[in-house]
Amino acid sequence: MNTFARCLFWVGVSFLAAIIGGIGTAVGLGPWYQALNKPSWNPPSWIFGPVWSTLYTLMGISMGLMDSATLKSMKPGVNRRLRTIFVVQIILNAVWPILFFGAGLLWLGLAEIIVLEIFILAWIKLGWTEHRPATFLILPYAAWVGFATCLNATLAWLN
Repeated sequence: MNTFARCLFWVGVSFLAAIIGGIGTAVGLGPWYQALNKPSWNPPSWIFGPVWSTLYTLMGISMGLMDSATLKSMKPGVNRRLRTIFVVQIILNAVWPILFFGAGLLWLGLAEIIVLEIFILAWIKLGWTEHRPATFLILPYAAWVGFATCLNATLAWLN
């Protein structure tokens, strides 16, 4: 499989997580969420779709580039770690909206998103040594999840 095909594959995996998380979000965006006390810096709802679509695309491209690079450099152990970290973080990414929106578990959502951020940072650390340009594509994702972590913590605290 060439690099372009790998990128398409991993973008597909990323958007599969988006679909699963989107279902969790749709289930939970009801009256309970509207009734939450929110900070003044809570983004408007319309911003999340375009931001996440961009981030999922960047995640998939980044992973495709790293996957291809580690296979070409004959580093099967690194490739296996890279894939494991990516798969764990994408599962955590899909589960968070189910916990937060679907189940309304703000504190458990906070614990889970912190673990997600740790896996994203591990992905960045490993990617930095293997394919720096691809790693730069993950930085907006790490920043957005960091922001979402702060927002989750604030919502849990206020409610």
